[in-house]
Amino acid sequence: MIIIRLDANHQKGMGHLFRMMVFSAELFKDGFKCRFAIRSNSVTETILEDKKIPYLIFSPETPETDIIEGVFNRCRVIDAWIYDLLDTAPEWIEKIQSTDTPVMCIDDLEGGPQKANLVINPIFGCWENVKRRFKSQPNVLNGPEYAILNPEIAKL
Repeated sequence: MIIIRLDANHQKGMGHLFRMMVFSAELFKDGFKCRFAIRSNSVTETILEDKKIPYLIFSPETPETDIIEGVFNRCRVIDAWIYDLLDTAPEWIEKIQSTDTPVMCIDDLEGGPQKANLVINPIFGCWENVKRRFKSQPNVLNGPEYAILNPEIAKL
């Protein structure tokens, strides 16, 4: 089981949700099962239910460390954890990795580059002020060539 942890709502936007839906569909084609872990949001829940994507739900006030514990309490086996949040905290990643679960972060400028097993920053060029900071880190893949796109868009 691969856990995909993201937040999507009208304040933050829905891009992370749609990107991870595309990614999880590709993972499913390769035989992987994914489950989303989200904070409660009616629009996000409706979209996931319509697409028949399994998810775990947490209240908007739930601290991230409690979300991590809740996911591990509900899922017997977690093979990998994907964070699609802009800024993860290093201690969240360490908490997950302490269970021998690898962590991948997408669009992360904080904990991911410091601690995650793999980081993908496809819109890296937008963050010129941090470009030098992550340039030589082997666990960080930077640039638009690493973007996760809907195959229909990629064809264009």
